[in-house]
Amino acid sequence: SDIYYRKAAFAAGYLAAIITPEYRIGYIDLVNQEFSGGFTSFSNGVTYYCGLCSPLYPPFIPYPVYVQLSSPYTSEKINAVVESLQTNKVTSVYIHPLLHSSELVQSLDNAGIVTISTNSLINHANWQTTITLSPDYSDTAVQLVTSLLSNDGPGELSPAVVVSVGNNVIGEGKMKHLMDI
Repeated sequence: SDIYYRKAAFAAGYLAAIITPEYRIGYIDLVNQEFSGGFTSFSNGVTYYCGLCSPLYPPFIPYPVYVQLSSPYTSEKINAVVESLQTNKVTSVYIHPLLHSSELVQSLDNAGIVTISTNSLINHANWQTTITLSPDYSDTAVQLVTSLLSNDGPGELSPAVVVSVGNNVIGEGKMKHLMDI
């Protein structure tokens, strides 16, 4: 649901702010597949962690940098996205959950940009430079049982977000801090 995607985007923004030097963060959206409030939720996560984030050296632009990729994912389009991120000195990026391109992830990895996205995309990626967000289905089961036992009925369910990451990307202390939000 859009609610889950907004939760994931917020968590991704918060996590990106924790791990990214000088908050040089990017967001890759999928043309004509934007989910409601995705970029706003991501930006709110960044701001929630760092306030008015600003880099210490140029370029002095508002972060996170927003770029879009359209289907079909050709090498030219992917190279243009990566080049735009590199021009703006982005070092970590959140990829739209419905954007599935192993070539994009590999290109970002080759450029030294840490990627944050969902399980379905990360399956193709280098686990040492990626961060995975996935739904917490045990949380969903608790929500479902609780709603079925109430008189209100099941209603809309939105699972919590689980974060999986390699130790070389984020340390144990920062991970504990992230889990507290």
